Amino acid sequence: IFFTQIRLWVQSDFFERYFMNTTNYDDIIDMDRPVSKRYTPMSRQARAAQFAPFAALTGLDDTMEDTAMIHLSDVEREIIHEKFEEAP
Repeated sequence: IFFTQIRLWVQSDFFERYFMNTTNYDDIIDMDRPVSKRYTPMSRQARAAQFAPFAALTGLDDTMEDTAMIHLSDVEREIIHEKFEEAP
């Protein structure tokens, strides 16, 4: 039902008018991205380091996997272990 509602919404005039209409941006749509004369572009490594604090919950993934494994049946646990053993 949910996907049917989304499909109908995307096909609606409202969606076409407000989300597919780019005439308001015709003057800037093909412009080049601004490049700073003052600062050099940041390396990918430096940019990634800015987001490192958001990975503050180190070990959360392992804890979540352990918790999920507790709630699995023996058959489900065996299937998961077989999948990990097959992986390179």
